[in-house]
Amino acid sequence: MDVSIDYLLLWHLNQHNWIELPGIGSFQAIHKLASINTSEKQIYPSTLHVSYSPLALKKTERMVQNISEHTGYSIESIEQSLAKLLNHLSSELRVRNLVQFEPFGKLLYTKQNDILHFESSNINLHQQFFGMNAIPLPVDENKKIPGFINIPNPTQVSENKSSFNRNLLYLIGLLWLLFIGLLLCPSKKPLEQNVLPAVIDSPKIQEPPITPIQEKKNDSIASPNTVIPETKPIEKKAEFRNEEVINTNNVKSLNSKIKSKKCIIIVGSFKEKKNADKLFHKIKKTKYKSYRETSNNFHRVGIQFDCMKYDLQTVLNSLKKKFSQDAWVLMW
Repeated sequence: MDVSIDYLLLWHLNQHNWIELPGIGSFQAIHKLASINTSEKQIYPSTLHVSYSPLALKKTERMVQNISEHTGYSIESIEQSLAKLLNHLSSELRVRNLVQFEPFGKLLYTKQNDILHFESSNINLHQQFFGMNAIPLPVDENKKIPGFINIPNPTQVSENKSSFNRNLLYLIGLLWLLFIGLLLCPSKKPLEQNVLPAVIDSPKIQEPPITPIQEKKNDSIASPNTVIPETKPIEKKAEFRNEEVINTNNVKSLNSKIKSKKCIIIVGSFKEKKNADKLFHKIKKTKYKSYRETSNNFHRVGIQFDCMKYDLQTVLNSLKKKFSQDAWVLMW
C-alpha cells in the first residue's frame, strides 16, 4: 500500500505540533482557537499555520515511530516515502531554486548566501487537513488503534449474555449432581495423601548453533535485456554529479542524456543503516555492481550499469521486479 507522506506529515503536525525534514529543517505548528466576534456577528473556526526553522530537531526517527504506531504503516515504508519526498525537494531546489511543499508553503534557495527560505501558504491547515479524503490504514478491523473504540452491536451483546447465562445454569446443575453423588456413595477407603516428588533441576542441554543454509548462486547467463552482473561494489559519489527522479514522462529524454556514461539507479533509501545493509547484501548475492552513499541523513543503496549497452527503461523494469518498485532516482 502506497504511503501518502504529505497527509501523514500533516497529521503529525496536528497531533504533535511539529514535523522535521532531515537536511531541510523543522516546522512548528501555530494554533489559534475558534472564536466568536459579536460585533461582526461571525464565528471563526480554529486555524493552524506553520513556521519554519533551518535548525534540526534531531527527532526524525521519533516522528517516523509516532506515525507508524498510530497508523499501522511499517517504519520501512514511511522512511522510503520520506526519502522520496526529500529527494524531490532537493532536486527541485538545485535546478529551479524553489519548490512547492504542499500544503505547507514554498521553499526557496539563495545560492549566493547558501540560505534556504520558507514562505507559508497562509491557508488554514485545519481546513486543508479536514477537507482531504480519508486514506485507508493497513490494519485489521479487529485490531484496536489508539484513539478509536470498537462499539459492540447491541444484538450481539444480547446473544452473548443469553449464551453465558445458559452455560452458567449447566455448570450449576453439574456441580449439584456431583455433590449428591458424593453424599450417596461415600468412599470406604480413606483418601491417601499424594506426596509430590521433589523437583530435581535437570541440567540444561545446550542446543547446537543454527548455521544459515547457503543460498544457491545463479550461474545462468544474463539475457540482453538485463544488466550484466559484476561483483565489485563502488562507494564513491565523486563521478556522479547529476541526479534526477525517473518518471514515465522523462525516461526517453534521460535515455539520450546518459548515453556513453556510467549510471546508477537508486533502489532503496533508509533512515536506519541496518535496513540499507540488508538490501546491500541482497544485491551482492546477485552479483550486481552495488553502490552506497549517505544523503540527507538517509542511507541510499543503488546499482551501477553501463548506459552505452543497456536501455534505461529495460534496466529500470528489471530492477523493480528484482528489488523494489521504488527504484526512482537516476545518477550519472
